Amino acid sequence: MGPNVIRDYNNNIDRVVTYHSGAGVRKLRLQYCVIPDDAEPYHHLTSWLQIAVTPGIEELDLVVWTREATFISQKRREKTMFNFPCTLLSDMCQGSIRHLYLGNLGLHPTFQLGLRTLKTLHLSEVHITTDELGCLLSNSFALAHLRLQYCHDLIRLEIPCLLQRLRFLEVLECSLQVLEINAPNISRSRLLDFN
Repeated sequence: MGPNVIRDYNNNIDRVVTYHSGAGVRKLRLQYCVIPDDAEPYHHLTSWLQIAVTPGIEELDLVVWTREATFISQKRREKTMFNFPCTLLSDMCQGSIRHLYLGNLGLHPTFQLGLRTLKTLHLSEVHITTDELGCLLSNSFALAHLRLQYCHDLIRLEIPCLLQRLRFLEVLECSLQVLEINAPNISRSRLLDFN
């Protein structure tokens, strides 16, 4: 996909989201494509999320595609990566979110998020550390399905006992060295090729 096609795609999304008040949005599924050599590659994405992630949103599915991501070094990629604004999950959605799928971005919560109604969490190629995931899970009492895929910053994964409703755990292609499961009701798990 060339830069002009990506620009047109992003402009179409911008027109739709900008003219929408955000009220009544229950589901947002978005694949964001970064325009190569854009000085501010995530300006539109941040403003779209601020408009759409409002009280009442139940499902957020966001994947960020960077064409150059496969060709650049890991350190440069982390500098140019989109860091999801965690305040949206705690302040803006006010605990209504039930399903969260994030892909190819950074997620760095430094405080406990109010995700009490979150039932499904899927992180794919997300840069998140053990402590940051702990902040994300600490109040997720309704969580039933957790899937982590290609999250290579996770060295240790601790599933706390407070996740009483967690039934399904899937960890695929992560770099875990330690896995500690204290959640008592996991009935299905899939653990592939970590460490």
